[in-house]
Amino acid sequence: MRTYQKVLAVIALSGMCLAAPLPSSSDPASKKHTKHHAVKPVKKDANAEKLRELKETVDAQQAAMQQMQQQVQQTQQQLQQTQQQLTQTQQTAQAADAKATAVETNTNLQVQRVQSDLTDVKTALNTTEVEVKKDSKRVGYLEHPLSLAYKNITLTPGGFLSVDGVYRQKATNSDVVTSFIAIPFNASPLAHVSEFRMTARVSRLTLLAESKFGKNKLNGYYEMDFLGAAPTANENQTTSFTPRQRQLFLQFITPGGWTFSGGQNWNLMVMNKKGIELRGEWIPATIEANYVVGWSYGRYANLRVTKASANKKTTFAIEADNPAYLPGGTVPPAIAGAVIPIVQAGQNNNTGGNLSTNVAPDVSIKLALDPGWGHYELKAVGRVFRERLFNATKSNINYGGGVGAGMILPVVKGKAEFYADGLVGRGIARYGDSSNVDFVTRSNGDLSPLANLQAIVGLETHPTPKLDWYAYAGTEYLDRNFQNVPTPTPANPAATTAFGYGAPNVNNAACFVPSVALGTGATAGTNSNATGTCPAAVKSLQEVASGVWYRFYKGSMGTLQMGLQAQYVYKNTWGGTNGAAVLRLPNAPKAGDGMVFTSLRYFIP
Repeated sequence: MRTYQKVLAVIALSGMCLAAPLPSSSDPASKKHTKHHAVKPVKKDANAEKLRELKETVDAQQAAMQQMQQQVQQTQQQLQQTQQQLTQTQQTAQAADAKATAVETNTNLQVQRVQSDLTDVKTALNTTEVEVKKDSKRVGYLEHPLSLAYKNITLTPGGFLSVDGVYRQKATNSDVVTSFIAIPFNASPLAHVSEFRMTARVSRLTLLAESKFGKNKLNGYYEMDFLGAAPTANENQTTSFTPRQRQLFLQFITPGGWTFSGGQNWNLMVMNKKGIELRGEWIPATIEANYVVGWSYGRYANLRVTKASANKKTTFAIEADNPAYLPGGTVPPAIAGAVIPIVQAGQNNNTGGNLSTNVAPDVSIKLALDPGWGHYELKAVGRVFRERLFNATKSNINYGGGVGAGMILPVVKGKAEFYADGLVGRGIARYGDSSNVDFVTRSNGDLSPLANLQAIVGLETHPTPKLDWYAYAGTEYLDRNFQNVPTPTPANPAATTAFGYGAPNVNNAACFVPSVALGTGATAGTNSNATGTCPAAVKSLQEVASGVWYRFYKGSMGTLQMGLQAQYVYKNTWGGTNGAAVLRLPNAPKAGDGMVFTSLRYFIP
């Protein structure tokens, strides 16, 4: 454009030059000039030359302009071509994008098909692997069956062989089943000698029978050991007849959550690990065959109905148990103002027998909650007591019972669990580990249940797959229950004597000094201590226990493990009299005993 402007300027200047007029003779200036100079003639050839050069320049500029116009046109054409190419490129790009999208979609579909095929292959492989494992198990089962098939029933044997040992600081004349209330006082020779025993009686045999019809299950279970007590067998806390059956029951399970069972098993006072499942009870891991002071349990014949919710977070059960009475305390010599012989409260007419004359079963209920973390229980038991006296016109009946609660908390999942369980009530000593006294007899023949408390806490840990460590602490408390009964004498017509459990007039001197004959002139049935025996009534028991189990081997051939446990039991009594003042004895004797247990067990695979 600048070149074009220059060309126009040159053309305009040239025009101005051509249009300029020549000087005339009439011009004064011209005249004056002609006076002094002679006028030279203008050469026409020079002007023509200039005009020719000017025309050539213009022609050249016009040619240049034409060339520039051609270039502009070419540039515009190129620009149009470029725009067309750009449009085509955009169209091509759009088409390419569409093709790319289609390719991507197709590729994704292909990838999805491949992934689906791969998933199918993996599923097939997993299925094949599972089938192979099942086949391997079937082969292994056929080669080494865990259960035996009998008609439509599957039989699974089990149990363990055991050799146990116990050392006690004070002897109780028993093997690994400690009678906690029998820990000797200082006056007993047993309190001054230690005790070491070994036994294989703890060894156990089990047999589980399982069958199905439709969606229902029918199971039977038998479990026995060799801890029977033939001369003193009873049904107080467990049935101890020989051969001793620990459990023997039949169980019917419906798909609707109902379970019906009958036979002998751990009763509802025993805390469960989950729900209210038979063979799913929490049993302390002790070597001590009498477990732990404060743990509430019973194992005898019963009938039970259980109902679990659909999500199995709530379970309820009701149970009727074979009863047994534990009478105790000193019995008043006079009933209704007459001195008559009395059948020991709660016992049958055979005074040498060990069975009570029961009137009704113990009835227990339990509600178990499993919300997702931990296990929680509420439980209760009701009891009926009866006795019949000689020369009586009626039987005496009274009632007892208690309530309890328990929980299991998984402190560290799979590694540590905390346990707590307790029961409180009247006439429930049967369910305590010490099996002490349920009731005493009043002077009118009425039965008076004793207040009782049982409680235990524990921690069980599993630091490694081979090692378990446990620790427990428990207590049992039995309240005193006595009555002051008139016992007139010629010298003291207004005299009274306390009878019952924990009576404060009981002479406990012989608990401290052996064979002390105190209380001369005593009459039959009074609480003098002319015989030198220790009549102190147990007030409370406490125990701490800890132990470990180590598994040397656990596999297809079974389990071989060894255990070591230490425990200490402390016994406290209700105070009485202490005999002669010169002896300066306390009136409430106490006793304690330290024990160490060992066990080597082989569990049948």
